[in-house]
Amino acid sequence: MPYSVIDIGINNKKIAGINRRVVAGTKNFMKEEAMTLAEFEQAWRVGEEMAGYAVDTQGANLVSFGEMGIGNTTTSSAVLHAMTGILPEFVVGYGASGPVNEIVKRKCVVVAKGVERYRESFRSIEDILRCVGGLDIVAICAAMIECAKRKTPFVIDGFITAVAFACASRINKKVEHCGLPSHMSKEPGMSYAMLLGNILADDIPIRANMGLGEGTGAILMVAMLKTMTYTMYNMAKLSDFNLSTPEPQQVAGM
Repeated sequence: MPYSVIDIGINNKKIAGINRRVVAGTKNFMKEEAMTLAEFEQAWRVGEEMAGYAVDTQGANLVSFGEMGIGNTTTSSAVLHAMTGILPEFVVGYGASGPVNEIVKRKCVVVAKGVERYRESFRSIEDILRCVGGLDIVAICAAMIECAKRKTPFVIDGFITAVAFACASRINKKVEHCGLPSHMSKEPGMSYAMLLGNILADDIPIRANMGLGEGTGAILMVAMLKTMTYTMYNMAKLSDFNLSTPEPQQVAGM
């Protein structure tokens, strides 16, 4: 199946891939809610629509999710912190930046203050996503739930999609039965997010210290699944061989 790029909120005048843009980038959650209710609902519908199209129209029996965004390890950490109460220091990583401790400290402050700002508004997972999340997380979360409704498995990529998976699992428990892990992201919050969907860190097959995102781990996992499936159906079995009966060996007398 082909891979599709869906522009749901790139902050650029040019459209990238399929145009489903809700708004040109989310708002700064340190100053205001990341998205309005209308923007949230539209992003949610995009996720449902794209998953439904892949399964119902394109006939997909497996969907893989990835994302591309700027600052979305921060939004993902904020969602995870708000959802679980785990301290930012345990879930915030370097993201696309280099290993500079000051960057992580600043991100921890942003996550903590941003979540605290809207805590009284958090009555559901959807509220958390709307206030401190991103359009990408919202759409992927909705798409995962839509896949679960259609009993279609999907591949989880890295940290951002893992947080979307955690949110989707909280909203609909059936999502847990459809999610397939691909790689263990270098972001420290990855294992916590996967555990919320009942996937243990030890059960995540690819260990490459990746943090690029953009569906790279999911694509690699799909290739591995195809190889494994081909092998299972085409590997030679012992029963396929016409084995001759071994002749008795002559043993020399003493």
